[in-house]
Amino acid sequence: MSSSADRFARTAARLAARQDARAAGLAEEVRRFVLPRGDERALDVGTGAGALALALAPLVREVVGVDPVPELLTLARERAAGLANVELVEGDGTALPFEDFSFDLSGTLRTLHHVHRPELIVAELVRVTRPGGRVLVVDQLAPSDPLEALTVDRFERARDPGHERLLPDGDLRQLFEARDDADQVTLQLSERFQALIDSVATQLIAAYQHMIAAAHARRIRVYGATILPFGRSFYSSPEHEAARAAVNRWIRAGGQFDAVVDLDAAMRDPTDPTRLRADLDSGDHLHPNEAGYRVMADAFDLTLFTK
Repeated sequence: MSSSADRFARTAARLAARQDARAAGLAEEVRRFVLPRGDERALDVGTGAGALALALAPLVREVVGVDPVPELLTLARERAAGLANVELVEGDGTALPFEDFSFDLSGTLRTLHHVHRPELIVAELVRVTRPGGRVLVVDQLAPSDPLEALTVDRFERARDPGHERLLPDGDLRQLFEARDDADQVTLQLSERFQALIDSVATQLIAAYQHMIAAAHARRIRVYGATILPFGRSFYSSPEHEAARAAVNRWIRAGGQFDAVVDLDAAMRDPTDPTRLRADLDSGDHLHPNEAGYRVMADAFDLTLFTK
């Protein structure tokens, strides 16, 4: 079970009590926003204790709720007792066990920011919803600027350890537009993934170039160091790792620093280059321990400081 799923399992009763207190208000909001005809087959991904599924049940023909946490599903089944049109199943929202276009309405309620790859949830919602159907996503939005989004995610993660990552409005809209087939959804994901990598890497490289130029204008030598790996840390994600690799390639081969110290090569795990060596890791997978700082110091050629 993932750390996020484990956390929800431990707090299931509290989450369900909070859901019960909000149930009537949520049901009315869903009715006014979705405006169902009454004959729809609906899907609730990340149903938890059944909040969205139960709000939809009186409004549609059938509701299927999916969640990876058995403890939450037990509470959802207790609340759905007597509702013949509600089915609750254990499953992964990033790989739904349903055929393409098998629902008229699909949705997720405050789930995306707890998922490491939220865009995969959106892609699956789009895939299983029929052309002309509706996709409902209720969640917080990230700022459109990637660096601002990283800051917001860091704040939310400090407030809520189960938080993973927010998607900006533009990403959601582009994913919703990719409705023709699963291949188109995958293509949109790939394009957005690459755009984020390019944006973060470009901004970092531009900042380096600005500092190098300012120092060289004053005849100050500038030595660059590659970015350490941070796999499995709170900061880790596929796009962050790809951006780190792109910036490190530029640091090593860009020719703009007066010298380069390859701390990445000195500190990375040879069996998994995206992670710090275990014996050099402080435990958060982001910062070195005392031995790690010693290895970093030893990576410097001290003659650089006598020139």
